[in-house]
Amino acid sequence: MRSSLVKAYTLWLALALAAPAWLALPSGEAKADIPDTLRLDDGNIYYVFGYPDVYGDNYRNERFQSPASGTLTGVMMAFATRDFHLLTTGDPSLVVMVWPMGADSFPILGQELLKDTIPFSTYSGSVFSLDSGTAGWHNRPNQFVAVDVSSYGIAMDSGEWFCVGYSAELNSADDSLAILSDDGYPESTRSSEYYHGRFELMSAGWAGVNFMIRPIIAVPSGTSFVEPDGSARSFALRGAYPNPFNPQTTIRFELARPERVTLTVFDMLGRERGRLVEGRLGAGSHSAELDGADWSSGVYFVRLQSDEQSQAMKIILEK
Repeated sequence: MRSSLVKAYTLWLALALAAPAWLALPSGEAKADIPDTLRLDDGNIYYVFGYPDVYGDNYRNERFQSPASGTLTGVMMAFATRDFHLLTTGDPSLVVMVWPMGADSFPILGQELLKDTIPFSTYSGSVFSLDSGTAGWHNRPNQFVAVDVSSYGIAMDSGEWFCVGYSAELNSADDSLAILSDDGYPESTRSSEYYHGRFELMSAGWAGVNFMIRPIIAVPSGTSFVEPDGSARSFALRGAYPNPFNPQTTIRFELARPERVTLTVFDMLGRERGRLVEGRLGAGSHSAELDGADWSSGVYFVRLQSDEQSQAMKIILEK
């Protein structure tokens, strides 16, 4: 098997640059959208699952649904160590796997769409250290091991279900590989593992588990992280209605993850005319009301900005 992994942040940039997932900044600069990497919980580390373990568990995976027709271009996983002698140890090779989903909603073992083996030396720099606890975990792509799988040409139909998971090749008796997860609240029923000769849901033995595994799919509208429920979210302005307006309009926008943002209106000279939103908002769809009763007719610009990215759009006030 060939090795196609590079360090997570470098690969993430390469994947983003290769796809049309761009946000337009007022300066004309382009910046790749970085959606959240966890959805069903707050993204806090709750469990660490090692391989091998005393139960013989293997092939831990998450089930996903493609939001649109596209091509699988990448896989992201979060592995952890502590003091470099616990959890992930030695130099295990990572085996990334993608399966079609069977009628029982589990992977079809032996019918892998992809099986790629990655030497430890190429991904070890992206293993997250728990030496100082979980305070340093920020859910960012550069904290994940990322694998470029675009050369496999795996096409996904809109609504198609598939499973992404991993195993490991142990090169010595000291090798182990430990994946991070959250506590799956609300309870996840899409994570499973191979146990005693069959796949079983993680929720059968735990309150809920979401392995920190995410595929990346290139779809016509751009590259998307796919969530376990099939949704694909982004940082974006979603328009104003009505537009043109007189004198009120509703600005709609979307956040991929909880973060602090501002939503500001500027006139043609770049002067700030109003700040509609300022503060931390949760992931998902949001809206803000704009009242231009005291403004002159003309073109204005609305800018949505976070610490990492920005997007702007034009609105027109007609009196």
